Amino acid sequence: MKPLVVVAGCTRTGTSLMMKCLRKSGFELGNLGGTFVCENKEFNAVTRRILKNKQEGLKHRREFIEFLKNSDIEALKANAITLRYWMGYKIFNEAKYIRTLRYGPSVINSLVSRGKAKTKDEAEAMYNNYTRALRFLDNKKNITVWFEDMFIRPEETSKRIASFLDIEEFSFEPLKPHLWHFGFDEIN
Repeated sequence: MKPLVVVAGCTRTGTSLMMKCLRKSGFELGNLGGTFVCENKEFNAVTRRILKNKQEGLKHRREFIEFLKNSDIEALKANAITLRYWMGYKIFNEAKYIRTLRYGPSVINSLVSRGKAKTKDEAEAMYNNYTRALRFLDNKKNITVWFEDMFIRPEETSKRIASFLDIEEFSFEPLKPHLWHFGFDEIN
């Protein structure tokens, strides 16, 4: 059995896009929902419970692990903040993690423009919290994929991901130029 693939990053860093690429590359994602229909509904329900009431939410992890073990799911999008709560389970300890990152000011501007943060200070705090939470993956099997590299160096990046996942080809077909908001102007 292949290890589970888990995508984690701050919101607006390409996690949903990465999930769409995984699906296009042949990975089973399970019962999907969420804003971009690329998130596993069952996993998200437990994650929301943990965020709302940690002690109550943590009680539901075992149910999801049993569900996951008996499913065909090969990849999940995880909330970086709650990821550490899953590490007591072998399937998550042995998973392969795709950590998505993006140029900070781009994320901050995107969070504010999309109403996910009221101010740039709030957006920066959110970005920093998620990025700190991702450090937890440093001692796990992981690859860091920069959002910008998906657009600037798609061939090189897809080859790196394919090699990491031990698959022949990784598809960036869902990648469209209009998906890059707050791009080159902020980098140059």
